[in-house]
Amino acid sequence: MSYNSKKNTMFNTPDAEVKWSSIDSPDDYAGALSHQVVVWLDDDFKADLIKRAGEGAHINGMGRQDSTGREFIKFKTTVFTREGKTRMERVYDAAGSITEATPMGGDTVRVRVSGPVPARNKPNAVSFFLNAVQIIAKQERDMSGGSPFAAVEGGFVGEEPAFEAVTEAAPAPVAAPAPVVNAEAPVVADDLPF
Repeated sequence: MSYNSKKNTMFNTPDAEVKWSSIDSPDDYAGALSHQVVVWLDDDFKADLIKRAGEGAHINGMGRQDSTGREFIKFKTTVFTREGKTRMERVYDAAGSITEATPMGGDTVRVRVSGPVPARNKPNAVSFFLNAVQIIAKQERDMSGGSPFAAVEGGFVGEEPAFEAVTEAAPAPVAAPAPVVNAEAPVVADDLPF
């Protein structure tokens, strides 16, 4: 199969569960910054991709999770990173409106895909590329900020973050605390690691 630069077919996937995505920040894979959405495959979805790719074609980005045996497919794009953008801009909500939300593992999405595109460097292989994402349903997540850890006696205890009301005037500068001096080994500013 040789590379063909003609315009590719665009289609929407069926509803699929997100395994992982990098929409807010591109992923650096094999030297190319790209935005990605990885979704779990069911039998019908996989059969449709195979039909579109052609019987016997290798589909780039399709794989199987070792620990569970579940199959997935990765769709990616470099369109936005080539334009110098950090976030992928074509993310839509269930009503079809642009959203700043990001699909996360367990969410349900539809993906707008371009392809199949014959691979340039692998005979009999094709790729499907990410064009847009529609978030159909978001999983409820605990955003209470509670800790998943139990206290550790004698361990590190940080300071509570201080949140102050926003005012129009700039806050006064805060003086750095004086370094603690040990009588046996005095600490001077040049010895501090920060």
